[in-house]
Amino acid sequence: MIWHGYITDVTERKEKERGLSMTMDIVSDQNKRLLNFAHIVSHNLRNHASNISMILAILAEEDDEGVKAEFFNHLNTASSRLNETIEDLNDIIDQQTADKNIQEIDFNDYLSKIKEILTTEIISKKVRIKQSVPKGFKINYNPAYLESILLNLISNAIKYRHPERNPVISIDVTTIEEQPVLTVSDNGVGIDLGKYGEKLFGMYNTFHNNDDSKGIGLYITKNQVESMGGSIEVESTEDVGTTFKIYFARPYSS
Repeated sequence: MIWHGYITDVTERKEKERGLSMTMDIVSDQNKRLLNFAHIVSHNLRNHASNISMILAILAEEDDEGVKAEFFNHLNTASSRLNETIEDLNDIIDQQTADKNIQEIDFNDYLSKIKEILTTEIISKKVRIKQSVPKGFKINYNPAYLESILLNLISNAIKYRHPERNPVISIDVTTIEEQPVLTVSDNGVGIDLGKYGEKLFGMYNTFHNNDDSKGIGLYITKNQVESMGGSIEVESTEDVGTTFKIYFARPYSS
């Protein structure tokens, strides 16, 4: 009888420990989500703000009315995209957990939005973008996350362009055994993966001397991709370029 009571006490204690462990895991996960959301807000809005600032700077110095009219259109587009980003971020708050805010997204439409956000950079840096995405290709994903992933990868390809050649960025979407795979390749300065490979996706890690490098973008991207059940790979050669591959989680629709 005493032995039975001892077993009961141990069982109850184990159950309490298991419950406490689960609670701690939930709190830890919520803290990670909160930190990730804070990074999204900071990083995404900074891209929009930078684009708007560049357009305003050009308008302040431009005398040609035709050029000014063109950049006023870019400013209107930038403002619209900023509002859309804010709405997406608000959706995350409303849903409480980002992974519940999954929508069917036309990949080409969204890629067009990202290029509009980066219009000034694309024009000023003479960027050529080559894209191969099946017409009507759709993916079930979080809109704010997809915008952030595309924005990070494409803006990084522009930021780390090679000084001796115009940037060329290739964006492709294929399927491997019914799994969608996004590939973003550039002809930029590249990364020494032998030296920095293990640190590439670390927070606040930078590998070039760019003044505007924050070391946050790839950290955010990896966390977003993995939180949605996917994975990310990178191949890079110094002075040749870099390729990122995003393996989106199944299922998807197209």
